[in-house]
Amino acid sequence: MKSSEPEQQQQQEAANHGPVPESAGSKEGKSSSPSPDKTPPRSTQQSQNKKPGIAERLSQFPAWIERSGSAWWGRQGARCATYPKTHIAGVFLFFLVMLPGWLLIETETKGDRLWASQTSRPALMRDWTSANFPTAPKFFQLMIVRKNALKEKNYRMKFGKDLVNLSFKLNELIMKVETEKDVYDVTSGLKYEDVCFKDGAGRCLRSGLPRMWGFSKETYENEVSTDLDVVKKFATTKFWPGTLLSLNPSDWIHGYPADIEAKAASGEEVFVKMVVQQYPYVYGKDEKANEATGWNWDRGAVKALKNFNDPNYDVYMIGEKSLDDEVERVVEGDTTLNAMCYTIMFTFCVLWISRIPRYHIAQRWLKGKEQDGYTAAAGEKQKLQPYSKLRHLFVAYRGCAGWFSILLVVMATLAGYGFCMYCGVKFSTIHLVLPFIIVGIAVDDVFIIVNAFDAFEGQELTVAEKAQRAMTQVGMSITLTSTTDLAVFLLGLTTSYPAVQYFCAYAAVTVT
Repeated sequence: MKSSEPEQQQQQEAANHGPVPESAGSKEGKSSSPSPDKTPPRSTQQSQNKKPGIAERLSQFPAWIERSGSAWWGRQGARCATYPKTHIAGVFLFFLVMLPGWLLIETETKGDRLWASQTSRPALMRDWTSANFPTAPKFFQLMIVRKNALKEKNYRMKFGKDLVNLSFKLNELIMKVETEKDVYDVTSGLKYEDVCFKDGAGRCLRSGLPRMWGFSKETYENEVSTDLDVVKKFATTKFWPGTLLSLNPSDWIHGYPADIEAKAASGEEVFVKMVVQQYPYVYGKDEKANEATGWNWDRGAVKALKNFNDPNYDVYMIGEKSLDDEVERVVEGDTTLNAMCYTIMFTFCVLWISRIPRYHIAQRWLKGKEQDGYTAAAGEKQKLQPYSKLRHLFVAYRGCAGWFSILLVVMATLAGYGFCMYCGVKFSTIHLVLPFIIVGIAVDDVFIIVNAFDAFEGQELTVAEKAQRAMTQVGMSITLTSTTDLAVFLLGLTTSYPAVQYFCAYAAVTVT
């Protein structure tokens, strides 16, 4: 009986390749490779249906965040490229809402309120005293030393009539100081007698050499004719004239000799190092008008003596607002320098973001306009030409994009400052450094986005598609770096130094 054709083929293959191994045709071999219809083992099925554990889910969470965040940033990039005017209008609107916060600015320049913990016992006692004793005196002080004493390191000056004459002259100038008109319009024309700190008898408690004669120039001229008369007056006087207050000249005359009585008896010359004249004044802490009165008089006194000059003595002055005024002067003096620094930095950023013009962009744009019928007539073409050149400058050179990116950084900084001022966060001079830091961080992000966008140059993609792919690539990187900066500044809020707290608050809001 003849075998079928399939059997003859199998016999021919066996003859050519040899006999089939026992393991290949055995039952064990057949059972090791189950047929498709056979159900897999229970252990394999359980492993396939097993849900991932908490540890496995947590390990997959960062990757999920990155995928979701990248997709979200890609969508935002496409929206910004598709509707640029809408997003620009939103940015300007937010800026205009935050900008009025600058009108609520509160500055703080005092070192004890910036670099000392406000919960410490001394700070609490200071606040308690200010709250319960609002008429605590503030001081305007004059310090008299010999000519060029600071430069020559020689403070030795003769104690006599010339020194007293200078003190009377300075006192007369101080008494002529009048407050100028301020924002409250209630302090014009006020003199020292109106703001001075008074004793129980209503007398201004000013100190200095003229007080030995009751600040009366006539009494002084009647009693004093030589330097020795001045020395004898101080040597024999034990109480302030007209009071029972003990006289201790060493409190305001530095280098005052302890043996002045012996020197007066022997007629020996007396030398001192420095003479201080104090003019205490007061103001109501909770009344802005009264506060302005004191500050206004203090600044008026500084202004009146600013150009005072004496051939034999140097006069230095310091008031409660002197440090504030000095900080303001330094800030105003550095305004030009800061403007130059910003200009150089912005110019560099614009040049870096700009690019060599690609003329096919403008040509393609013009061609599209012609196809749409905008340049059918010669007159229409002439009208289109200037606009096309301007658009070519902004688009092909990308100059507009460079300047606008820098403008957005500046607007974000100003808006962040305005928000903090809305919230009552105080402003100090240390914040002048912050714009440089913020601009550096923001411009770095601009460079990253622009480089990612340029990576798709030459591909047949629309602007929205390029923006989507660029933001998908770099969006999460920028987010993570900004989040890190935000976390660092928020941690800075936990410090006990108010200056650092204010700085970190402004930085955290502006970075965000």
